[in-house]
Amino acid sequence: MLSKNDNYIATQLHLYGKHLGVAFQIIDDILDITSSSITLGKPGGTDLKNGNLTAACLFALNENKQIKLIIKREFVENNDLKEIVKLIKQTKGILKAKDLAKEHLQTALSCLKCLKESENKKNLENLTEYILNRLY
Repeated sequence: MLSKNDNYIATQLHLYGKHLGVAFQIIDDILDITSSSITLGKPGGTDLKNGNLTAACLFALNENKQIKLIIKREFVENNDLKEIVKLIKQTKGILKAKDLAKEHLQTALSCLKCLKESENKKNLENLTEYILNRLY
C-alpha cells in the first residue's frame, strides 16, 4: 500500500501475509505438542494448559472424547497435560493440522503469482518454504 502498487497487488500481499501467519501459528501449535521442552525453550503442551485450543487439539476432539473431559476439568490433575498430549498424538489431529497449515502455505504462495520475478519475490517464497520445513 505504501509503495503505491495497485489495489490488486496490495490485496494479494495482504492475503499472503494472512495465510502465512495462520500457517505459522498452526505449525507453532503442532510443535508445542510434538517437540521436547529443550527444543521449545518451554514445557511442551503449555499452549493447551493455558487454554489455547489448537487446530490439532480441535481435530483430535472428534476422535477422542477423553480429551474434552480433560479440557473441561481445566488440567487440575497432575498428569492431565501429559495425558492430553499423548491422546492427541494417538489421533489424526496433528496430521490434519499439518494438512491445514500446508493448505494455507499453498494459498500464500499462490498470492505471490501477481508479482514479477525478483529477488524479493524469491525471498517471500523461501520464507514460506522455511515455515513449512519447521515441521521436519
